[in-house]
Amino acid sequence: MRTLKRIFCNAAAAIVYYGGLLRLYRAVFPRHDRVYLMYHNIADDPNPRGAYRDNLSPEIFRHQMAFLRCHCSVADIDAPAAGPREVVITFDDGLETVRIAALPILDEHGFGAVVFPVLDWIGRPGHLSWEDLAALNHSGRIRFGSHTVSHDIVGIEDLDELRDQIVRPKTTLEQRLGVRVEAFAFPGSRIPRHSTLRDIVTTDFRLSFGVSKTNRSWPPPYRIARIDAAYCTRRHQLAVALAGVPYLSRKLGRP
Repeated sequence: MRTLKRIFCNAAAAIVYYGGLLRLYRAVFPRHDRVYLMYHNIADDPNPRGAYRDNLSPEIFRHQMAFLRCHCSVADIDAPAAGPREVVITFDDGLETVRIAALPILDEHGFGAVVFPVLDWIGRPGHLSWEDLAALNHSGRIRFGSHTVSHDIVGIEDLDELRDQIVRPKTTLEQRLGVRVEAFAFPGSRIPRHSTLRDIVTTDFRLSFGVSKTNRSWPPPYRIARIDAAYCTRRHQLAVALAGVPYLSRKLGRP
């Protein structure tokens, strides 16, 4: 059923884009909120994680960045919103391909991004080291956010342990890199149903990414949905997702 839905959404997006309907939609319903793109691994290698398609080839990533250059304004997450069609680029998990493959392409366009490394994964094979993070910070265009200590917080019931998972990456990154960490990204699509989770996140961060039944009632800055760019590999898919076309935008930009 999911495959059939994706086929339908892809076909509908192609009709909307190549049939000229997207231009009309933008004119009638211009989008003024910021859009956030999510990336993981920029590589040609087979997906190391199996079913979850988090790989995106450098070639497609380059095409996507060229599209953003022509049709959007790539914004700094720390800067106030300045106009329509603003996009913020984010990378989850802190894979080394951010430095090896993504950064040179971002540099070509003068784009910045936000990296959400998993604290316990820093320095592991295939992931960014502290030296890499320092170099990214030195570039002046990379910001950092918290993505938990272990990437697994769903089953945690203890309040102190949950707080540590969420807040320790923030304090560690701030101390070791001399940066401000104001954004938090929930790992995966499941958010713990802990009664004090909202207090932890809203107290220590300015915004957070991840939407589920758990946090649907949270203030808007703390339930920001992102478009998974690995599922928008074609121009019409990315264009429709960025425009916020009802139903199609939500279905195209997620697993």
